Formats: sequence, C-alpha cells, structure tokens
Amino acid sequence: MTSAKLSSNTSVEEEYNPEPTLELKEITKNPTPRITGSFDFRDHHGFEKPINVDGVNHLSKVFVSAAELTIEVGVVKPFQGAASIEIHNVVPREGRIIVRGFIGWDTDIPVRLHVFVA
Repeated sequence: MTSAKLSSNTSVEEEYNPEPTLELKEITKNPTPRITGSFDFRDHHGFEKPINVDGVNHLSKVFVSAAELTIEVGVVKPFQGAASIEIHNVVPREGRIIVRGFIGWDTDIPVRLHVFVA
C-alpha cells in the first residue's frame, strides 16, 4: 500500500497515486442466485422500505435495482419514465432487508424494487 504525504504546494494528483487493492475474503462460485424477488410500492422523494426475506441474515450479499412501473395491455411492467430513482442503502438483517432510496418526483408513483440475494 502506498502512503502519501502531501505538502501544501503539491496537488493530490502529483503525489497520491495508490495502487488498486481489492481483496475478497472468499469467492463462492454459485451459478444460480439463492433468492430473487420483487417488491412494488408507491412513493415519492425519500423512502425506506423494510422487506421480509426468509433466509437473509447480516452476512447475505443483497443487491437491489429499481424501476418505475406502467401498465401495458393490462400487464404491470417496469419502464424508463421521467422520474429518476436512486438506491442509497441496502442493509441485510435477520429475515429482512432495509432499502433506502430516493425517487425524483413530486407525487407518488408506482415503483418496483428487484431483489437479488447471492
């Protein structure tokens, strides 16, 4: 690991160039996810949603994506609408996850969270 000592006359780019250090504790080769699912809700601006998920614990690797929802020919489908949707935090707990995020819209819109647990 490279340590950097910066003086007030030197820019960060000139002196601080750390080597990439990525160390994984373990790599598990599992071709299929352990758990997948989705969770639909209506909201706007900031949200925090607890979602019960059997089999999840504090060591689980949980990934969440989000999409706005629409209805096409009577079927609810994700789509890219005008609202931006951000996922800020995904916290695995015993038997549930907590998802915090933000919807860039001033009124409630339908949103789907897609959950993937590896």
